[in-house]
Amino acid sequence: ISNADGLLASVGRFDLNFHDARLRLWFSEQGDLIIATKPVKAGIWTHFALVRDADNRLHLYINGELDGSTTSTLPAGFDDLDIARTNPSAGTAATITEFRLWDHARNAQQIGSNYRLMLDRKSKPAELQALMPGDALKMSGAAKVSGILDRPPVVTAEEAAAEAASFARYRSLMEAAGNLDRGRTLYEINCAVCHHGNLQDGSIGPTLDSVASKGTEGLLRSIITPNAGVESGYRTLHIKLQDGQLLQGYLAAENDRAITLRRLGREDLQVARKEIQNLRFDDRSLMPEGLLEALSDQEVVDLFEYLMSLK
Repeated sequence: ISNADGLLASVGRFDLNFHDARLRLWFSEQGDLIIATKPVKAGIWTHFALVRDADNRLHLYINGELDGSTTSTLPAGFDDLDIARTNPSAGTAATITEFRLWDHARNAQQIGSNYRLMLDRKSKPAELQALMPGDALKMSGAAKVSGILDRPPVVTAEEAAAEAASFARYRSLMEAAGNLDRGRTLYEINCAVCHHGNLQDGSIGPTLDSVASKGTEGLLRSIITPNAGVESGYRTLHIKLQDGQLLQGYLAAENDRAITLRRLGREDLQVARKEIQNLRFDDRSLMPEGLLEALSDQEVVDLFEYLMSLK
């Protein structure tokens, strides 16, 4: 994924595209304003939200979680921005499933609660100024709307409502004071088996040393809906070799010659790319859903107390 995958541009002035698989925003007068910390993988649907607040600072969200913010203020507005243009004569190589333009700065809770909810003209909120596809937006060049079989991991309105109720419940529990020591014990029982370190030392989940930096919404989203925005390193990777053998595990590392497959309870396996017939990531996270449902309210409060101390 590169700068050939443009999302929004005003040629020579404003460019929202990718470099080294990371979304970046370039502005002619200040250079790169914001660069995502998380890379994205080709073939995996990803949601990006770019928000400008009342102080004219920009905030980038990836799959509902805040990834980075600008430190300087920007002009009050940008005119004549083209959707999915990368240079004066070329359009993006990416597939965009939906484009939304809101009339206000969306907060983390608003973005997280409906970024997987597909909208149409009937369900379009009044504050949504533009929706593509749906609104009669002028298209040019090779741009077109077409049906696809590989749709993003969306939810229905009913499922979104159920998620919102779950978030509201656990959000209220996070506001209560818990016991740090009991929370640490719960963490060691429920979390540490996978999150004991980082992907370089044999762990199959990301380190949680600074998980509190996700904030309330980001932490809740990672626990309650772990399959909603899974990074490629934490999805199950299925590999079919040239001889027909099937392998699966987690992507620990990769280069031009080989990939390293991490498997629970086994040594890492390096697989030469020339031996691979095909590979694919599935849409399930290693992180199980329903983790909090097995805990009492007090245990949830204690676990959150400990997690929010990891800064």
